[in-house]
Amino acid sequence: HSHYHLVSADPSNPPFDEPTFDGGYELGALGVALPRDAINDFRDEARDGGIYARGAQQVILGRLDDRGRPMHGYVSYRRNSRRPWTDVQISATNGIMFVNGHVELLGGRLDGRLTIATNATMDIENDVVYRDSDANGPKQYCDDMLGLVASSHIRVAYNAANRRDCVIHAHMISVGNSFKVQNHSSGRPRGTLTVHGGICQKSRGAVGTGYLWGDRLVIRSGYTKDYNYDRRLAFGAPPGYELFLLTGRYRRLAWREVS
Repeated sequence: HSHYHLVSADPSNPPFDEPTFDGGYELGALGVALPRDAINDFRDEARDGGIYARGAQQVILGRLDDRGRPMHGYVSYRRNSRRPWTDVQISATNGIMFVNGHVELLGGRLDGRLTIATNATMDIENDVVYRDSDANGPKQYCDDMLGLVASSHIRVAYNAANRRDCVIHAHMISVGNSFKVQNHSSGRPRGTLTVHGGICQKSRGAVGTGYLWGDRLVIRSGYTKDYNYDRRLAFGAPPGYELFLLTGRYRRLAWREVS
């Protein structure tokens, strides 16, 4: 249910898709192609003032230091658990991190503005939230913002940490695949998948299975959804998104400062 007007490229599919939008809705609209070359743009921007990492990486936000104190405002990465962390202060970069390989996002709490992009796949291993947030998502004056961009899928991992609920504060773009849940049709229900942000994907990915019991949805496996659009995205975006803009119709060629 929504109070806003919606436009979708999906055709009508009664009786399964009977949405209610107070502002009305249109189905069968023209689709929007995602520009695959934007992944290379993120790579180039990361090399020029951002963070560029070769090979598959584990990534964590605001990790605990050796004294158990959170490193607010930092992103950390390493090749595997046997390697030491490389800690980078986000504000000292242009806010764009590019991984030339698979990303294992271990979760954490973001303090700042960051986009993590990869030319491969990304697995979300634990909750990813903003520092200036609560159980209802970003607070009114939150200035933290995260973008997750993958050439292939972005996936919620099937593991112990995600066995009971998963919370993601981010705008996510899966250029060539889907945002989805690993083993969505296996095991017991895992609670609620909560997203505060946005999801852009080539095709819709499955997050669970279930059936209708009267007017009630019963989840058999995977998650029930609690998706919330971050309205701040209407006025701003994660770093580097001006290269993408979701449609690829605009590219920054030049700029100048005006009074």
